Order: sequence, then C-alpha cells, then structure tokens
Amino acid sequence: MIKKIIVNYFVGLLKIRVKPRILQKPVTSRCNTRCKTCNVWKVHEKIDIDVDRLKVILKDPFFSKLKAVGINGGEITLMKNIDELVSTVLQLGSIEYIHFISNGLLPERLLKSLAYFKEICSRKNVKIGFTLSVDGIDNVHEDIRGIPGSFTKIRYLLGEFVANQYKYCDDFSVGCTISRFNIPYIKEIESFFDRYNFHVEYHLAVPNKRIHTFDDYQYYVLNDERSRLLAAEFFYSKYRTTKKLSQKMKYFSVYYFLRNHGKGRLCQCDFLYRDVTIDESLNLSLCATASDFVGNLQTYSATFLLEQGKIKIVAANIQQYCNTCIHYAGMVTLKGILVFVYESIFLKWSWFYKYKFLVKW
Repeated sequence: MIKKIIVNYFVGLLKIRVKPRILQKPVTSRCNTRCKTCNVWKVHEKIDIDVDRLKVILKDPFFSKLKAVGINGGEITLMKNIDELVSTVLQLGSIEYIHFISNGLLPERLLKSLAYFKEICSRKNVKIGFTLSVDGIDNVHEDIRGIPGSFTKIRYLLGEFVANQYKYCDDFSVGCTISRFNIPYIKEIESFFDRYNFHVEYHLAVPNKRIHTFDDYQYYVLNDERSRLLAAEFFYSKYRTTKKLSQKMKYFSVYYFLRNHGKGRLCQCDFLYRDVTIDESLNLSLCATASDFVGNLQTYSATFLLEQGKIKIVAANIQQYCNTCIHYAGMVTLKGILVFVYESIFLKWSWFYKYKFLVKW
C-alpha cells in the first residue's frame, strides 16, 4: 500500500499521464428511478452505448493496460444488449475485474444477468463485483428514489445474496450515498445492514457533472450545517471503530473533509493522471464529477487526444475542484498518512500524558 501511495505521489507531482487501469463505463442514460440526488432520469435523450463502436475504440493501445471496468448507468438492467457489452469487455486481454451497480428495481432480470456474467467471467478468470444501491430503510429509501414499494425489492435481493452470493458475484456490497435527505437516519441504516453482515460503502453525494448535478446543491450535506455535523459525527465514529487500516484511513479522510467544511482532501484520485470515463455517447472524460469532455471517441481516438494535449488541458482545468471533492475516496495521500498519524497517535498520546500529568498532580 505504501509503495503504491509513493508511486502515485510522484506521478501526480510530475504530472505524468499513464495508461488507464480503471475504466468507468456508464452504459445507458435510461433509468427507472426518480432520485433526489441524481438528474440522469430527467435527461430527455435515452440511449444505450453503441457496442460495435466501443469494440473498435477499446482496440486503441491507450486502453491496453486496463485491469478493471465499472459498468453503471442510468440503470444497467435497462440496457438491451448488455450481454454483448460484457463479452466485449472480456475480449480485453488485460482485464481482471468487472464491477456492476444497480438500483435493484428489476430483481429477476438483474439476477439472471449477474448469474450469466459470473459464468462467462469465471471461464476467463475475471472476478465480478456487484453493488446494490440503497439510500435508506423502507420509506426513507423510497422517498429518495421516488419509487413506492422499491424497498420490498431491495429486501428480496438482500435475501438472495445472503443465500447465493457466489452464484452472482465474487464481491457483494451495498452502496449508500449520504445526502441531507438520509443523514438523520444513518444510524438506522448502519444497524440494518450490520444484521446482514454486508460490507457497506458509504460515500457523500457531491456535485457531479456526469449525473447532471454539478450546479445542484439541494442534496449536499455541506449545504446544511446540521447535516454536515451529523455526517462528520458518523464518519468520525466509523474511523474510530473500524479495525481494517485502509478503511479506517478512508473514513478519517472523509471526516477530515467534513470537519473542514468541504476543503482539505486527503485521498488520492487516480482519474486526474490515470483512469478515465467513457459515457453512453462515447464521450471521453477523466473523472465523473468535474471533468469536461475530452472528445468524442467516435471522431478521435484516445491516443490522438492524448498526443494532442487535450487530456492534459482537461486535467489542468479540473484541478481547481479536486481539493473540494470527496467522491473518489480511496487510498490516502502521503499528506493524508501524516495527518492521520498525527491526529490518531500523537494527539491521542499527548492528551493521554496531559491527563496523566493532571491526575498525578
């Protein structure tokens, strides 16, 4: 872990652009929810990615080092030829992992697809991860998602993954997007999933260009002081109680971000100098949150856009937002390690010795 942090530090410091290892792949703009934290469903043009064109695009040497592809939407179960898309991804000789995200509103179709993907991926020794998006329990989830009765389907899917997870995927998790709409109920959400013993990925809803919320702050916890404090308290408790060091540092970085009113990012973001996004219209961008389109890959190859300096220009433009974004909260930076160690160890022990000193005297 330390080695990767150091390598990424110097890549970022020297502003070296390397070939992507992760491709984020929104495959459709179709969606069957009406989420308060996402505006994809409001987009009038409903399209699926052109798989035939994608096949040609992925032959570009720019994508020769890809290790993982994240398939999301919209809603993936609404894409008509998603089987063909997954087969196309599996043709990449370097691929090791494919990850899917779904809202679970079409449970039978979802399970059938996942079982098929698991089967064909296993033949190529490619692992499958799946995240079920859940924003609350019962009415809280249904209110945020805008679909009455949707949590009944979540309960059904959770039961199915308890019984047969490895029929559908190698890694299963629940994805919970924290906004001011569900932060008052976060302890209830945590308690519910503790009973299932599922891993829950908590992340903050942030302004996001890909889902058309970049100028929409009505859901943002930083836009409401009570919500910010509740979120900071929650991530602080996760940081203090989590045993796994990497998760502990991640939770600390989110807590630190919230404590500092949305400034002071301590996490690395590989999208600035490495990874990329290709949307359903085959537009290339870097991150999903703040990146403008680099270009359309039906017109220009990614290698051409790289050589012409287009990627470098977009990367330079989005850096102004990086310190105030916590969407990709992965491995911490070198600065993050230093702050974590200082606050977790030195401040703790300095308080301890001060306390001992007062007691002694």
